[in-house]
Amino acid sequence: MKYLKRAWLDTNLLLGGAATYIAIIVLPMMGLALHYYLAGFGPMSGEANIWIIYMLAPLGAAFLALFLWNLVCAPYRTERDANRKLKTELNRFNGLNSGQSVAEFWNSSEYFTVKEVSCLLAGVPISNGEIVASRADTYTTYARRYLRTN
Repeated sequence: MKYLKRAWLDTNLLLGGAATYIAIIVLPMMGLALHYYLAGFGPMSGEANIWIIYMLAPLGAAFLALFLWNLVCAPYRTERDANRKLKTELNRFNGLNSGQSVAEFWNSSEYFTVKEVSCLLAGVPISNGEIVASRADTYTTYARRYLRTN
């Protein structure tokens, strides 16, 4: 399901979003309705056939091909985005450990939770978002002191 959602979002982004759908489908439909109101069904049906054959059919085929391509590429793109996010967070954590000051770390563009920052400053290891049990008492003491002073 997440791959279908990713493929739809990529296709929608490439085609231009809702404004494109309005320009391709809604506005011509309004024109055909006005043509039907003014001239009747006979003249309007010829225009509708031209619109369907020469506009909607090729655009529908292009949309389908693009959507299928994005569906095939969705697993790779999802994995790539997750890896980039993980590398960014890892580089930020490594940046503080490699001499970056706490102020530089805190003023960077992304934010961490109080738990993550206090664990990092106290030297308490975190594994998958959970505090390692052997150092949990250090974290609790540090977090209480940090929250009282700030």
